[in-house]
Amino acid sequence: MKKNNSGRSMFLLEIGILLLFFIIAAVVCVTLFVFSGNKNNDANDLSSAVVKAVSVADTIKACKNDLDEARDLLDADDAFTIYYDKDWKTGGEKVYRADVSCREKGLLLTAVISFTRIKDGAVIYRLETKEFLGEELP
Repeated sequence: MKKNNSGRSMFLLEIGILLLFFIIAAVVCVTLFVFSGNKNNDANDLSSAVVKAVSVADTIKACKNDLDEARDLLDADDAFTIYYDKDWKTGGEKVYRADVSCREKGLLLTAVISFTRIKDGAVIYRLETKEFLGEELP
């Protein structure tokens, strides 16, 4: 009697192909999860940076005639740089940086607020705001 091994070899081949398919599917799924996690972190950083930028801009507008007061209220250093931790609070480990530059031209105060992730130097958000300083006195 002749033994037929072709049935077993076909079965092993089918199992091998199925395993290969599931391994490829698992790699694709893990890659998609990592990619979506990174995008989610980027979106959270952008959202937080926008909220903080508006807060900084409002503080500068409120203290338009005394930028030293704005610097103190924002807990900024002499270069008008504000550092935030991973929870977007001042103090603690420096994870994010806001650089503020103010310029007066005539009766217009222009402030540029730029948020950067310190780890990779990526600019997260940039906001430019302008404020009228008031009328000139005769």
